[in-house]
Amino acid sequence: MLVSGGRSKERIVLFGMEGVGKSLALLDIAARVHPHTVWIIDNDNAWDRMLEGSTVDGAEVGVREEWRWNGRAWTADDEWVVEDGNVVIFHAEGWAANIDAIREVTERAEPNDWCGVDSGSALWDDVQAWF
Repeated sequence: MLVSGGRSKERIVLFGMEGVGKSLALLDIAARVHPHTVWIIDNDNAWDRMLEGSTVDGAEVGVREEWRWNGRAWTADDEWVVEDGNVVIFHAEGWAANIDAIREVTERAEPNDWCGVDSGSALWDDVQAWF
């Protein structure tokens, strides 16, 4: 998982075996940086499950926008959306969806926003299938 945020464009790479808490760490970041936006590119279909829980400290994280790829474009999904949320999720399935999600984040992100790509492993499979 690659996470970026802050004014100086720092990058944090969280890595480890499945189930060690990389996604949960990004959920904690979202709780701490509110009202700044945390952009999630979810390409391993983990964030629906992540949003059912809370952060390590017990805080709940709100989703401002949730998008699903329909094969050609993004469609809104309001399942987790709340008015004061600071998380925007793109559920990206396939290489084209990941590229378009990156474009969306690049065009819409503001200074001090964060972006997480969850997971980097899924990108390898997606680009191989696309090629």
